[in-house]
Amino acid sequence: MRKKRPKPRAASKPIGQKNESSLHAALKDSYAQPGDCIECKLDNYVVDIAQENRVIEIQTKNLYAMKEKLDMLSQDREVLVVYPISEEKYISRLNGNHEPVSRRKSPKKGKTMDVFGELMRCPKLLDKENVSLEIVMIKEEEVRCEDGEGSWRRKGVSIIDRRLLELGRKTQYHCVRDLLTLLPENLDQPFSNKMLAERAGISRALAGKTTYCLKKAGVISEVEKKGRELFFKIVD
Repeated sequence: MRKKRPKPRAASKPIGQKNESSLHAALKDSYAQPGDCIECKLDNYVVDIAQENRVIEIQTKNLYAMKEKLDMLSQDREVLVVYPISEEKYISRLNGNHEPVSRRKSPKKGKTMDVFGELMRCPKLLDKENVSLEIVMIKEEEVRCEDGEGSWRRKGVSIIDRRLLELGRKTQYHCVRDLLTLLPENLDQPFSNKMLAERAGISRALAGKTTYCLKKAGVISEVEKKGRELFFKIVD
């Protein structure tokens, strides 16, 4: 007997909004349609956007943290996970009194393949029948504050907010094999992490995360080893 779907209801308090970044809020606003239920309680969880037959979850980091939530929500409805990647970033710096100090453009440019840095901790995210992933490329502003409470790598500077400047292209992936479209078209087989890094214009580290993820997901396999280099091919 099919489980009756509970009716979405708005949360009595703005749960999930207390520590919400400006980026998360802006993306939520851009995906919401008239009549949608925002910040609703559903299956003992609070979801970003509840539609008639679909839930939209905005996840700006830590995709692996959604596993249990997705397990429950996807049982009898579609779930779209939206993950933004910054292809252009500006960094604004504030002093301890939150007064502007500087603003600069970051030299780092994100690529869609950066998603494998997240997916390597949940390589079977798209194994669930009702779960899809949408990668949206964005331009953003990262706000940092010299409050002495941040990472030692940033010498105590905290990241206090992320702000959406512009939405770019969106691409949806409905199953694990769809992730193969992120690989370069001119990639020979079998291929190594070195070959993947060179063809895709990414670091060896990201290439390793990519092959690890795709191997765990069962869409590529390890076929040989030459010296210290592993070689992979796409599984038919």
